Amino acid sequence: MREWFPNETEKGKKMADIKQEVTDRIIERLENVGEFEMPFPTFGARNFKSGHVYKGINQILIGLSGYTSPYWGTPKQWMKAGANIKGAKTTRIVFWNKKVYEDEKTGEEKFYMYPIWHFILNSEQVTGWEPPVKEVLGDAEAIEKADSFFKNVGVETFYASGRACYSPSNDKIQMPPMGDFKATKTSSATETFYSTLAHENVHATMHKKRCDRNMDCYASEELVAEIGAAILCSKLEISNQVRDDHIAYIKSWLKKLKNDKQFIFTASSKAQEAVEWMEEQQKDALSKAA
Repeated sequence: MREWFPNETEKGKKMADIKQEVTDRIIERLENVGEFEMPFPTFGARNFKSGHVYKGINQILIGLSGYTSPYWGTPKQWMKAGANIKGAKTTRIVFWNKKVYEDEKTGEEKFYMYPIWHFILNSEQVTGWEPPVKEVLGDAEAIEKADSFFKNVGVETFYASGRACYSPSNDKIQMPPMGDFKATKTSSATETFYSTLAHENVHATMHKKRCDRNMDCYASEELVAEIGAAILCSKLEISNQVRDDHIAYIKSWLKKLKNDKQFIFTASSKAQEAVEWMEEQQKDALSKAA
């Protein structure tokens, strides 16, 4: 067998040069693509009754709760809506009260704000209540092959407008309904829906009962999910090329890519591992159906 590298030092240098060239080519593409366009309307956590959107520190406190539904309410509000809250543990957020007082020297009326705890429950914690059904506005079309594929992956998925995410704490995926998705400059509504669904399913493979993946940072995991989504879109014949909206999303992690030429290779390897695990679930599903 021919020895391509006279010594290990030169071999390592050649491999590093290849990695740098590949990284540089990807960076060039990222720097020349447009900005990412969100393919569905988003909204943050809100009170299901009043529509009030929680802000500031409350968004953080709610985000730490582990629930993925954007709908929250006080126990009293849920009970008035006919929901059953038995056994549900509340999440504490901060509510600001206004205290009015009279200045002793001037007699002028003044006020100050002070925080108190406010207790709320997520819609996932109650029964007997369904989120509002939105009118279907988009033109995305269902693809039977893709629907079957993601069903066989086996991750519990529920549909609620405003957010697409995977929650590791309860091992669930939240997706906006298909009707919420719109076409972008580079993709059809159908492509944006299924690429988003693929992205969240790849995230779900991080779970210890699947691929047990623990990337070193958030940027790494996002890159894994988006590369995996691009692979799946090709395999499922949703799109036959890496579309610019995939590239534009990955662009947000450009700084990390520039600082670490191994980054893209590690992420690609983990993405391929995730896709292969998902493909194994298809074989298992066929075996059980036989």
